[in-house]
Amino acid sequence: MAVLLFTLSDQNGDEGPRVNGFILIFVATFVSIYALAIYFRRLYLMKRSKSYGYTDHFAPIILTIAVLAGIGSILYYSMGGQAAYNGSGMYEVEGQCTTVPFTGISLLEFQPSDITIDRDRGVSIIASNNQVIAIKLDDDDDKSVHIVGGVTNGDLEGVVLVDDLLFVVSEDSKLYAYKWKTNDWDGNNIDDMEMVGSWKLKKTVTSSEGIAFRPDENGGAGHLFISSTTTVEGANTKEVSLVHVFDVPPIDGLLETTLNPLYHLNEKLMYDDNADGKIGAMQIFEGILYVLYDNALIIRGFDLTSGVVVSDIKLPRVGYSDGKFDKQWEGMYMERVANASSTSLSTESSIASSLRGAAASSNSSAGQDQIMMYLTLDSPPEIWTFAMKHVNGKELSF
Repeated sequence: MAVLLFTLSDQNGDEGPRVNGFILIFVATFVSIYALAIYFRRLYLMKRSKSYGYTDHFAPIILTIAVLAGIGSILYYSMGGQAAYNGSGMYEVEGQCTTVPFTGISLLEFQPSDITIDRDRGVSIIASNNQVIAIKLDDDDDKSVHIVGGVTNGDLEGVVLVDDLLFVVSEDSKLYAYKWKTNDWDGNNIDDMEMVGSWKLKKTVTSSEGIAFRPDENGGAGHLFISSTTTVEGANTKEVSLVHVFDVPPIDGLLETTLNPLYHLNEKLMYDDNADGKIGAMQIFEGILYVLYDNALIIRGFDLTSGVVVSDIKLPRVGYSDGKFDKQWEGMYMERVANASSTSLSTESSIASSLRGAAASSNSSAGQDQIMMYLTLDSPPEIWTFAMKHVNGKELSF
């Protein structure tokens, strides 16, 4: 029972089950030692033909209470007895994770597929259905959803900022470029974006969801990494994704010319043969290509210089016991922000207050930076922020 409680604690990020598990271990240890002492005492009495001293009213009561408490704890935490649970069944943990609030849109109409952050504008930018949405970061009084762009037909899946351009990839493998209509932001009203470029990806690039940008060390325009997904039939039908590499296209208007990839990454090194290799999101962060495999419930980091895996991050389990929404993590964005002890952790005040202890718990000295990860849950629609830590060199963990 203690092991089950430890597992629930790891899945839900709650210390309650872990504490109860340690209590059960202590009680089990005490009962075991006490039972051994009673055994030798009764053996001693039997050898001497004593007719009294065999009864024990204490241990059965303690054992019964411990077993019932353990069963009750498992049922309580596994069935969502926490008052803090929200729509997804997950709940905030101070210093570890928090939700990003939003208002002004029906949950039936909001499906956040990917996210990026524009710190110059002070907004998060999200792809949802056929819309590009912006939400203010540093204004606790205004968390309303602003529709700043979109397409008539199509399902927008991935977003990435390249300087002042926002590149958006759709599931039907089209690429769009957006730009803010005004260069200056007054800090109050969120401006609209205008589409300044659109392209078709080569026919072999299908069902695109993830997009990432890799700068060119020699000062060139850089490259876009775009995933495509196909279904592999067999004994175990699964989805696998290729990562195609494109030159960042020049802005030539809304001509919808065809973009051809330069090459694709070695997919045999990017996922296990027995695992579902479908890619939901990607980001290149500090020289590491982080790939979110939504069906496999993992984020894997690849060193782009050596090609080796440096991180395997298990995605949080959504709080429903049937796992209905576990595979709905579809968007990811990481950034390095200032330590909470020095600059309130980030410019987003709501995250700073909720994750006040994150930097202190992950770094031993003040002044170090903290890595934050945004994850978007497609269904039910939620945006979460997690404090990350290095556990072994380049390896990251929640």
